[in-house]
Amino acid sequence: MKDQNNFVENLKKLNEYEVMYDEYLDDITSNAAVLRHKKSGARICVISNDDKNKVFSVGFRTTPNDSTGVPHIIEHTVLCGSKKYPIKDPFMELSKGSLNTFLNAMTFPDKTVYPVASLNDKDFANLMDVYMDAVFNPRIYEKEEIFRQDGVRYELFDKDGEIEINGVVYSEMKGAFSDPMEVLRNNEMAALMPDNTYGVVSGGDPDVIPSLTYENYLNFHRRYYHPSNSYIYLYGDCNMEEKLKWLDTEYLKNYDAIDPKSEIEMQKSIGKMVKQNIAYPSAPGEDAESYVSYSAIISDYRDRLKEAAITTLVAVLFTAPGAPVKEALVKAGFGSDISANFDSGIQQGIFSVMASGIGADKRDAFYETLMSELKKVAEEGVSKKSLMAAINRAEFSYREADFGSYPKGLIYNLSAYDTWLYDDSMAFEKFHGNELYKKLRSLIDEGYFEKLIKEDLLQSDHCALTAMEPDDTLAEKKEKELKEKLAAYKNSLSEKEIEELIAKSIHEKEYLEEKDSPEDIAKIPLLSIEDIGKETLFDDSEIVEGLKVPVIHQNIVTNGITYMTMFFDLPEMKTEELPYVSLLSTAMAYIDTTEHSYLDLNDEINTYTGGITTGFTSFNKYRVQYKDYNRPVFLVKSKALSENMKYAFAYSLEQMYKTKFSDTKRLAEIITEEYSKLKMTIGSDPFQVAVTRLKGYISDKVATGDMVNGTVYYEFIKKLAENPEEGGKQVAGKLEELAGKLFVPENCFISVTCDEKDFEGFKKELENSELSASTSGTTAVDKILNFTPVRFEVPDKVKNEGITVSGAVNYAGMGGNFYAENYEPGGTIKFITKILSTGFLWDEIRVKGGAYG
Repeated sequence: MKDQNNFVENLKKLNEYEVMYDEYLDDITSNAAVLRHKKSGARICVISNDDKNKVFSVGFRTTPNDSTGVPHIIEHTVLCGSKKYPIKDPFMELSKGSLNTFLNAMTFPDKTVYPVASLNDKDFANLMDVYMDAVFNPRIYEKEEIFRQDGVRYELFDKDGEIEINGVVYSEMKGAFSDPMEVLRNNEMAALMPDNTYGVVSGGDPDVIPSLTYENYLNFHRRYYHPSNSYIYLYGDCNMEEKLKWLDTEYLKNYDAIDPKSEIEMQKSIGKMVKQNIAYPSAPGEDAESYVSYSAIISDYRDRLKEAAITTLVAVLFTAPGAPVKEALVKAGFGSDISANFDSGIQQGIFSVMASGIGADKRDAFYETLMSELKKVAEEGVSKKSLMAAINRAEFSYREADFGSYPKGLIYNLSAYDTWLYDDSMAFEKFHGNELYKKLRSLIDEGYFEKLIKEDLLQSDHCALTAMEPDDTLAEKKEKELKEKLAAYKNSLSEKEIEELIAKSIHEKEYLEEKDSPEDIAKIPLLSIEDIGKETLFDDSEIVEGLKVPVIHQNIVTNGITYMTMFFDLPEMKTEELPYVSLLSTAMAYIDTTEHSYLDLNDEINTYTGGITTGFTSFNKYRVQYKDYNRPVFLVKSKALSENMKYAFAYSLEQMYKTKFSDTKRLAEIITEEYSKLKMTIGSDPFQVAVTRLKGYISDKVATGDMVNGTVYYEFIKKLAENPEEGGKQVAGKLEELAGKLFVPENCFISVTCDEKDFEGFKKELENSELSASTSGTTAVDKILNFTPVRFEVPDKVKNEGITVSGAVNYAGMGGNFYAENYEPGGTIKFITKILSTGFLWDEIRVKGGAYG
């Protein structure tokens, strides 16, 4: 990493910019600075390091004053053609020939962000140019049809027909408003933030979206999409000076600084508790849940210590296994499950606690009990061990910086926005976690956390208490009201106006069907074969012979962390027993062992490791002799600093071999909580339900997964939840039997990821562990690679089905099995899928049909 002083001196040589402040970010080993473009007023944050996965984003502080969804619609529509790239969908054309690791746009309550990421230098430059031209030079001013396509449009094709509303964002938000959590969140925000932008729905309320005019839409873009209101971000291993010069030359120099007046006023305390009863749409006959939620504003972005402390309290008191306040609320009869959250991603942080399974009749009693339990904890003291464990786990995750498929630089970008958006001098506040966690530990013995409960959680005069219940007539009422409103609108039109609407509808449909010219398509910058490097990022994997169990080692530098996954092949079992596999996974973390209570074990795990999780997956590889090659396995995953792997082994084995599955009372509680969570999950993601069921028709692998943790598992838990006490008794013996058959060392192989040095330490811990398999006559290669695929008796597969869920939109899927038609494995299918997804299906279903995804 280059010297910070040299880094800053090079930036200062750029006359077009002023370095506002700089800092070496030790926590992420990066040189960093915030600059201001002198002519346009643009803010630019640069974070330079050796990460090859470069990230660029341009974001804007967007603060709507209504729920027409204008920032969301603009997010969609600026990507529908620009001055340099005048085609209907540069975004989609670009994705066809890009090696991007991230390409998207996102609307938040107070900002709109356009991030891209790529490992390829030329691709990264292409992505930057297309996005900058899109946000600053969109075609929306010359093509009203773009607004109608992705925003909202009235359609009428026959004078005797009915007027309909269509549009991509309109359809998307009808789906979003079918999610009970979205309805609850919007109502809470409106109650807590009545005087600023957070009180409206930036994504758009389907009832309000149709009132947005083309003129107001354009005015919003004129005001907010100016460099003076922009937050530009560059991250990774790239020539920052070169990129900054390019930004100036190509875009920023064309603008003079303005005051966009986009600052967000702090919401003053409302000085009371707002009590409200609301409804959300459910399907007739659906076993829909009721909810009660308490929420309060208790901090703002300027107090990072308080925000981190409240996050810690949420983990200790509500979300960790055995969390005391959650346990007390459930045992007092306040719902089947309790969840809590602290949202620090907006200007003022919101603490919330929600109970599932209780209605308005228990609303006030829930609040009183919640306050009583918090007061009890404050007076008796928060468990110091649990606080230390929660802080250690948070710090582990912070240092690990593993964000799954998301580029690290993207998450850092969003973290910077959490403070930078509200104060130009605070771009790097969230990059001092090591210091923050050290401070939190020092406060454990000083009564800081107890004081926080007393002064902030117990004494808020800026809060809301909301009861939300299902209404299976609400969706029908809304549809009827919309039809009547559209009919009244049509009746108000003259014959000439109806003819004009029909003509406009036909014109807009024709526009959607227009093809871009080859000349304009050719303007999109794509990569050639020569631009694509042939080197692989990782190819150092080895199956290791001679250990107690077969091991496959991925030799990667992981900064002193060892990642271990134990794979256990599922034992021979009946198809109807498969749902027990998922229940076993859940129960292992929430039942006492012979050594620890589940609360104490969770504290031990979080103190010494980065976490232990369990689950199910299935390997799938097509071969000539097996049309559907299926290896279902149970996973026990752990990660820890290499010197702490003995704890990862010990606590994993303790959950596997010493869990008290005979605790039927606890199992009854788990069943009730699991049912509540599953209802919420299925209701919030019907698209995934449709996809899983569809794939299950043609794949034993997916069908097995559906039985383990999909809709079949949901029906299994639902039946048990009808009488949880009896359900607990019913499953106890089955779980104990399954664990006995499953966690047999001979069924196990291990995948471990760490460098060569830490692998030596891992081998020692493996030898010292209780795992010991008989490997006589079987090599590690045979155990891991050569095995007989499993085929469960999959129930007769209905080739067409419908599943009823609450919601204002439908989710449909259709598919088939290429392998059944003797397709030979290769890259052809991926190629065809890409062409269909980014071409025909995108044009026909999304652009013309108005579907969101």
